[in-house]
Amino acid sequence: MARQWFDPSGIMSFSGGFIDEDGVEEYFIPGRGFFNEDQAVTFTSTNLALNHSGASDIGGAIGAELTDDALNNIWDDVSSGDADAGDTEFRCCYVKNTHATLSVLNVKVEIATDPPESNWEIALGAAGKNGTETAVANEDTAPATPVFGTTALELGTLAAGDRFPIWIKRIVTAGAGAATPDTGKLRILGDDPN
Repeated sequence: MARQWFDPSGIMSFSGGFIDEDGVEEYFIPGRGFFNEDQAVTFTSTNLALNHSGASDIGGAIGAELTDDALNNIWDDVSSGDADAGDTEFRCCYVKNTHATLSVLNVKVEIATDPPESNWEIALGAAGKNGTETAVANEDTAPATPVFGTTALELGTLAAGDRFPIWIKRIVTAGAGAATPDTGKLRILGDDPN
């Protein structure tokens, strides 16, 4: 199985690597540069992608594939008022098998690293595989059915073109400190059939 990182220039598959002078395992991709495990979303299958939902990532039809790990790609900044008072927001994304013919087996989504000043929880979308998740009224409205937690989500096998909605909940506790950036890491795991 190839290791894969989500990086600012797109999704790539590669293996091997070396330890840099700071003791961090890094990989060089010809024409793309160096990447390491600190990227925002990691993949273990070359055929998996994470896609937006709707216009504001609050449910609805599957949207464009996330093609970079730029700040505010999914979450907005936490205002000082929200950090002082506390704030819980929700986002819906889709995990998609982008391969034209092959399935991805044993697909799982897990929180690899919580952000330093907030916590994430994840849930399976109520629409299930190949369904369209019902949009919520706004980012502050919890979806009705999903049960959020911190354990890995089991999506099973995704055939070519299959997608599965997931929800991410960001909890900023009252009195949270400033963190620039306040980023976490989501890991999407799956086994290619070959």
